[in-house]
Amino acid sequence: EKLYDELADISRQAAGEAPGLKTLPVFEDPWHDGGADGALGLGLVLATAVHVLREMEFRGMPVEDSAARVHFNLCVSSDFFLEISRFRALRVLWSRILTASGVDPATATIQIHARTSRRTGTVLDAHVNMLRSTTQAMSAVLGGVDSLHVAPFDEATSRPDEFSRRIAR
Repeated sequence: EKLYDELADISRQAAGEAPGLKTLPVFEDPWHDGGADGALGLGLVLATAVHVLREMEFRGMPVEDSAARVHFNLCVSSDFFLEISRFRALRVLWSRILTASGVDPATATIQIHARTSRRTGTVLDAHVNMLRSTTQAMSAVLGGVDSLHVAPFDEATSRPDEFSRRIAR
């Protein structure tokens, strides 16, 4: 409850001082890292976003204002075409949720950040992770993400060195 109170206060303050700032994050990490497949992860992310909208509405924020502040943080797995379709589906489904909530989707543009999957990395041959990260990054880009984090290939085995950070960039 306290977290939602603080998020509402931050969002109200940002409305006046930083109108473009997205202050209501929705993360897929807990479900993805816990084993959820793409469809389940997408459903849980959307359910979480609706929950955030309801919590902000309960705290006196109009749904239009809250919807404009939501940003999605998704994980990219190794199924190339499924991941592309997930990002595209998220845009369509979020638009439908906004319409059902009485919000014009054009006033609440969606922002999607993606990161390469931690659970698909291998420890036995870390260099294979370069191929996996490349495929995951490409599917995220083709899916239309706004920002992307590509993890260094040796992240699962050790602290990334300069070479692995450079390759990730």
